Amino acid sequence: MLKPIYLYPIQGHPSLNQALISFGLHPPMRLKTIARLLNNGVYLAMMDHSATWFNLPTLMVRSLMGGLFWWILSEGDPSSWVIGLPSVLICSLISLRVYPPSPYRINPIGLLRFAGYFMYASLIAGIDIARRTLDRRLPVCSCMTDFTTQLTGLPLWLFMITMSLLPGTLSVRTTQNGLKIHCLDTPENIQPELIRLENYIARVFSLEPLPH
Repeated sequence: MLKPIYLYPIQGHPSLNQALISFGLHPPMRLKTIARLLNNGVYLAMMDHSATWFNLPTLMVRSLMGGLFWWILSEGDPSSWVIGLPSVLICSLISLRVYPPSPYRINPIGLLRFAGYFMYASLIAGIDIARRTLDRRLPVCSCMTDFTTQLTGLPLWLFMITMSLLPGTLSVRTTQNGLKIHCLDTPENIQPELIRLENYIARVFSLEPLPH
């Protein structure tokens, strides 16, 4: 009867051992166990190849990135791929299950326009808030307002984060039809700027401008 083969810490290669631990492989570990984990991962991925979380191009990209990360940690040691290859594939499959590929398509031109708008709006809003706070009359209107939006998922998250980063507005919570927002200006002045920001974010994700 053959004795089981174990993977022990590799002397003189602390970076490789750290890579094993980062991938959840704590030496000593049986190579048979690694093979079983790999087989189970492939089996789960192939059970439902039409599932929304499994995407072959995304799997290939994440595997390449993981392989590059492993190559750096192992200092280019070819023998490390005995463990590195199945480890990278397992982690890539797990990442697909935990973080499925986004259904949105990023528009590069829309992304550049959004970045330009964000820098411009941050500057203008910052100057306006500074002017208001330095004015003796302190013309600041601290109030809550509701904003209706059809954004969901990642676009909505980006909308809330961007709004909170811009001076004078803060996303408080989500509501049934949109967001509850705290602002330092009247809702009549804030609403058009929020609609403008919403349209910029919609273009980032190749969405049509949302009606209001």
